[in-house]
Amino acid sequence: MKISDKLKSIWDTIRFNFGTTLLFVLIFTALNFITTYVIVKLYLNILCLLSGDSSYIAPSNLGSIVSNPVSWIVIIVFAIVITMMALFEVTGLVYIFSMSRLHTKIHLGEAITAAVTRCRRTIRPKNWPVMLFLLLMSPICSGFALFQSVLSVVVPEFISDFIFANTYLSIAATVLIIILFILFVYNVFALVIYAREDITFSAAAKKSRAMVKGRALKMVGYILAAVLVGVIVFFGISGAVSGITAEVSSVTGLETGSVSSAYTQMKILNIGSRLLFSMFMPVISLSLLVVLYEEFGGALMVRDKAETHRKGVSIAAFVIFAVIVSGLNIYYQSQFFADLKAQGVRPAIVSHRGDSVRAPENTMPAFELAMTEVPEYLEFDVHQTKDGVIVVSHDDYLQRVTGKDIYLHDLTWEEASQLDVGSWFSKEFEGLHFTTFDEALKYFKNYPDVTLQIEIKPTGFDNDLEQSVLDIINENDMHDRCMITSLNLETIQNVEKLDPEMITVYSMFVAYGNLPDIEGVDYFTIEQSNITPELVTCIHNAGKKCFAWTANTEETAESLALSGVDGILTDDPVMMKNTLNKLSYAGGFEKLLRYFVIYITNGF
Repeated sequence: MKISDKLKSIWDTIRFNFGTTLLFVLIFTALNFITTYVIVKLYLNILCLLSGDSSYIAPSNLGSIVSNPVSWIVIIVFAIVITMMALFEVTGLVYIFSMSRLHTKIHLGEAITAAVTRCRRTIRPKNWPVMLFLLLMSPICSGFALFQSVLSVVVPEFISDFIFANTYLSIAATVLIIILFILFVYNVFALVIYAREDITFSAAAKKSRAMVKGRALKMVGYILAAVLVGVIVFFGISGAVSGITAEVSSVTGLETGSVSSAYTQMKILNIGSRLLFSMFMPVISLSLLVVLYEEFGGALMVRDKAETHRKGVSIAAFVIFAVIVSGLNIYYQSQFFADLKAQGVRPAIVSHRGDSVRAPENTMPAFELAMTEVPEYLEFDVHQTKDGVIVVSHDDYLQRVTGKDIYLHDLTWEEASQLDVGSWFSKEFEGLHFTTFDEALKYFKNYPDVTLQIEIKPTGFDNDLEQSVLDIINENDMHDRCMITSLNLETIQNVEKLDPEMITVYSMFVAYGNLPDIEGVDYFTIEQSNITPELVTCIHNAGKKCFAWTANTEETAESLALSGVDGILTDDPVMMKNTLNKLSYAGGFEKLLRYFVIYITNGF
């Protein structure tokens, strides 16, 4: 079949039952959004109860959650529910397109019935492998847009940075992705066959591998072509909208910091294009697979008359489920919407490790560049050498920034001070050395408008680390201009005991619930994927501040600003300043709408 004929077949497949396809996609998208929100809320609330500290989830009680066997049961149930949702979407669309290939008109009820029937069949133990397949293959399936992103796990930036900063981990991650892609290629028809035939998923996967054998490269070409077409369409729409936005920005003078409602409207259109992309790419991808399946020798699907007779029952059950989930959604989101309508305040810029985009992190050049960009806060990390000197460094293990297999806690200051910590960034900074905490504070004394967030990184080899940090702060008369942060709650609480007047900030890579219940903590700084308006409001209601780390894209910055955080940590202060200057901080419906379109397209 020629490419032009294949494209026509795909178009005809979508067009024949287009009305039913459109209704199915719209209803599923809405239900997917609502159900996902409710499921995640229920899941997190149950984990709170299992944590031992029933009002919140934090790094400090994560161990008790993971070690509780009931938690794993909850996780398994959660995985089953979200995989069944993805399966519902895939099987429903495959059924619609298979009927289109027969030139048979069907109604929405029959499509829902077919999807429910296939999902119900999955409850049988012999079909459980389909759920494992969806979980394992979700990164590849999402990339090929076989379903919407309910299964797309967005890896936090700090984890991906850690993986790809380590040579062995990055190689392992790359190899794993390649293996998953190869497995996906050979099992690419498994979901289509499972949706069309009354056989087990294992049998469907075996049949798929037999069909693809000898045609794997051809199949890879089709998959990449489909992704490429989707990307071109998406970026074509987004690019056009972005171009108009840029034009509006130049006309209205946004580069000077003025706010334009036209800019906000264009941003909404831009994000809306992502939503459309996420909704209709599965339609294109699955119609392609149905066409290819029949081209590769698969038989036409035989219509099951029972599907038409059971559609009334399925619709009733579907409506009841939707009503229940919607009711729970209204309950959970009542405060969510109220919070979003509140007046927004421009968050402060927190320069993360200095300007670490333009100079090596945690070095004097990075600090000097950051000061030219006038941030409200500057964050950096400190460790202790073997002889007790406090050094500005993010890592204790120094291979990433020095290329040497050594630990800072094993070195004296004299030894550490000889290391080159600039060459890894660029030749321009070759010969750059570590800075002591004392030297850094003496430099920042010249910038009285900047507050320092000092992250203490205990290693277990330290000697009075917290007291040493406090002593140096007081010796430099910088007490009122410093905050102590740490990922280690015990460290934070030790600082609070040693100096109750020092502001303490708990840095959290996971956060949910009533965080102000955590003792010894004044403020919070939270990994950005955990930030929600409800969480920020909870913290604010307790009279505390909430910072977010680490945002390096305009989209993330906008989402965090709309959530109401007090400050945003960024490696790129210039980008952050330009982004925040463009945003509107009005409350009411405008804020609600802007956050809503960002929220529902998160991860798409």
